[in-house]
Amino acid sequence: MSTMTDNIVQHAEFWAAPDPYSVTAQDLVNIVQGANCEFSATLTAARNAVKGWDTFKVAGTETAWCGIFATMVLRDMGLKVRWSLLEGKMKYPAGEVEHRTSSAISTIKAGDVAYIGEFNHHFIVKWVSDDRKLLETIEGNQPGQTIQSRFRWVKSTVPGKSILGFYSIRV
Repeated sequence: MSTMTDNIVQHAEFWAAPDPYSVTAQDLVNIVQGANCEFSATLTAARNAVKGWDTFKVAGTETAWCGIFATMVLRDMGLKVRWSLLEGKMKYPAGEVEHRTSSAISTIKAGDVAYIGEFNHHFIVKWVSDDRKLLETIEGNQPGQTIQSRFRWVKSTVPGKSILGFYSIRV
């Protein structure tokens, strides 16, 4: 791993400690702000979210925050990425990050941000098995509004759970 990808994983692990970490309303506001989204989250919406809802309202739209969390971690490490709430994806400058499809899964590495089809769910890759079939991940927007580590199969027999693509960190 490069120093940058090491730092990304360490920063995500910090947020997941203790695993799982239950976010506060202020955490959610800070995560949205840290991802440089087009809109900001209100503390009231975030308070409602930490009551157990899966999403919270940002600019009147129900928003899941998994990709927002991953984007914030990358921005905290100095990458010039941002999360587009309007498009539901990470925006990035050429050279720092490269979008890859599942056909390039042999190149996925710790520090990359992968996503599955189920609800366009994004997460940070913490570890990749040697055979590239299993990932350990750090994920926001988990049950109970938590950030936690988990294992994911690259190709799942469960519909919507296979890796569709990833954002490869290039610096």
